[in-house]
Amino acid sequence: MKKYINKRYNKKIMQKYQFQLNIPPDQVERIYSYKIRRIQVETRQGLLLEFPAIKLIKFVTDHGIHGSFEMTVYEDGSDINRI
Repeated sequence: MKKYINKRYNKKIMQKYQFQLNIPPDQVERIYSYKIRRIQVETRQGLLLEFPAIKLIKFVTDHGIHGSFEMTVYEDGSDINRI
């Protein structure tokens, strides 16, 4: 895979992973209370991806966390965005 530069942040993009989430409100409550600390998802590429649950807080609605997401991995960390 080619390495791309994210010009906005001047970071080298190492990898991108897309996945779907359907987390109901009661499970979101467990993320807030730190009873769920890590999330495991299967990516559209068929890989198992694990990351800190706290990264999903910005996507919480009254109905939970739902939608398609993309994790971009950089040399020094990662970001998750809704797609």
